[in-house]
Amino acid sequence: MSRSGGIIEYVLPNPLSFPSFITLGPDGEITEYEIPTASAEPHGIAISSSGEIWFAEECDKIGRLRVSG
Repeated sequence: MSRSGGIIEYVLPNPLSFPSFITLGPDGEITEYEIPTASAEPHGIAISSSGEIWFAEECDKIGRLRVSG
């Protein structure tokens, strides 16, 4: 949703993904990262104070992404 309240749709690089509740990053972009667990369905995404991305998977796992860059 834009700051003015309009809905904005984005084409994602992976046509098999089915995201929900996505917000733009601080740079105004959406970045998609590959997760090594097949059919992981990440939820509960949070960013730590050190910039790591933590998430819960629908397969009883917790994931962490270290993004450099």
